[in-house]
Amino acid sequence: MKRLTTLLLSMLISASAQAGVLSLAEGDDRLALDEYVFYLEDVDADLTFTEIRSSTAWQANESTFNAGYSASAWWFRLVLDNASERSLERWLELSAPLLDSVHVYVVEADKLVSRYRFGALQPFEERLLPHENFIVPLRWEPGQRLEVYLRVQAAKSLEAPMALYTPKAFAEYDYRRNAAKGLFLGAMLLIGLQNLLLFGSFRDRAYLFYVGFVISMALFLTTLTGWGFRFLWPAAPVWNEKAILLGICLVSGFGLAFIRNLFGPHVQSLLLTRIYRLAYGVTGFGMLVAVIAPYSLGLPFALLPAVMASVIGITVGILAWRRGVAIGKYFTLSWAPVFLGVFIVIGLKLGWLPANVVTRNALFAGVGLEMLLFSLALATRINAERRARLLAQRQVLETERKVKEELEERVAQRSRELDQLNEQLRILSTTDELTGLANRRILESRLAELWRDNKRKGRYLALIFADIDWFKAVNDTHGHAVGDAVLQGVADRIREVVEALGGLAARYGGEEFCILLPGYGLAVAAAAAERIRVSVGEAVYPAHGLKIGVTLSLGVAARVPDTRATYLSLLQQADQALYRAKAAGRDRVCTPDA
Repeated sequence: MKRLTTLLLSMLISASAQAGVLSLAEGDDRLALDEYVFYLEDVDADLTFTEIRSSTAWQANESTFNAGYSASAWWFRLVLDNASERSLERWLELSAPLLDSVHVYVVEADKLVSRYRFGALQPFEERLLPHENFIVPLRWEPGQRLEVYLRVQAAKSLEAPMALYTPKAFAEYDYRRNAAKGLFLGAMLLIGLQNLLLFGSFRDRAYLFYVGFVISMALFLTTLTGWGFRFLWPAAPVWNEKAILLGICLVSGFGLAFIRNLFGPHVQSLLLTRIYRLAYGVTGFGMLVAVIAPYSLGLPFALLPAVMASVIGITVGILAWRRGVAIGKYFTLSWAPVFLGVFIVIGLKLGWLPANVVTRNALFAGVGLEMLLFSLALATRINAERRARLLAQRQVLETERKVKEELEERVAQRSRELDQLNEQLRILSTTDELTGLANRRILESRLAELWRDNKRKGRYLALIFADIDWFKAVNDTHGHAVGDAVLQGVADRIREVVEALGGLAARYGGEEFCILLPGYGLAVAAAAAERIRVSVGEAVYPAHGLKIGVTLSLGVAARVPDTRATYLSLLQQADQALYRAKAAGRDRVCTPDA
């Protein structure tokens, strides 16, 4: 009997819809309205409510309405009959939280009984119910007919999915929907926290940029679903509009930085470097336009970096995969859903694709799959690093075991081998791997030792800071491999001068070098610095088919150590002198006084 009643009720609703009237009964807890709605385009956005009621241009809708980007105002008409024997209460939901303007007219017996106005450009408090979507409560008596008209307009993509609920059914459905969105966004924040902890452990900037990518994506999706306007900035409708464009640009910018740092030297070329720079520039310009220009003008400049980041990501991932980079395969598989989701959403917003469950949730699905797959990729990467460390530990233990066995048989011979190994380890621990100069740790240790010794003897101690001028431009233009070759050549020139004076030369960090000259005063040290400057400046450094020339800026300081100061004061004086040399035009030697 129940099945028969349901069948008859469905036939009644269908027949009514075909006639332009939707007849409702008590059991209709939730009903999608897309196929029961009629629409009319107001091209000049100047038709009055009276004019559209008498218009004959209404068209039947067949699926979720999607006009793409349209300057027109759009009218929708829905006719509802109460076919039950009791009063009905329903909530009409328009699931398009970014619509700029929504006007609702409720007519009963040719009389306008209710009129409402709200939208994404209106303060949130003006809504009838505190919800990210637009909710219109309706109530009508048995046998009563309501005509509901909606006028919507937006500078953004215009979609108008509508559904009718009982208050209880809406509360239950909305609870499940919000729980799903909350879990999704919570998962994004947890993944962001995970990568922040990984950055703290490994100091790999790729993890930090991925944190920015995830957080920016979470904020963008929060804005896109209306939660941002509802919970974060309900009194700032103008910001609600700009947050969408800024969110797109931030996601694109962090995504580009993450991709570039993830693959580093594995996928690098001059062309790719220029493409990255262009993409960064387009992203920055898009953010500027988003702040100062209307939404309609800013949208293309926000979508362009999103498209560029998507294409660059999938391209670099495939290149890395083909070159045998371990994480390249996992990155490509995880980025592909984002790549597809971005283009599906763009097609939806432009009106090229129909609005349905798949297209409206494509970006969410793409981001979710990307996070899941990339989390697996990160786990694989971390496990690989852990296995490498364990293998190294096992190799060390195995080496120790063999050493012990051989020591029992050939103590004297093994002792000499161990002495040689210890010497090599000592050199490695005190030497900069790239240049062969002393590293910063041994420099600071030796400086403290010389400070104490020269203070006791009353002798001068000189210190020189040297910095390669415009070295970042060498790296950015020719790549790090060329930059490394230049660093090695400069180090060789410095070593020639310093060793002749019995001093110590060290790589202090990046393109900066530090030189200790015990027993020499300021004049001799400045002369030595000048010889270094000339030697480096005259040289040409061949690297990867190129011939690079660079110059040095040097700061010199010298003093007799005393009890009133520490060796840090000598470092500070030399650093100030170096700063003076750079400020004076670079390629020169300066002392604290000149």
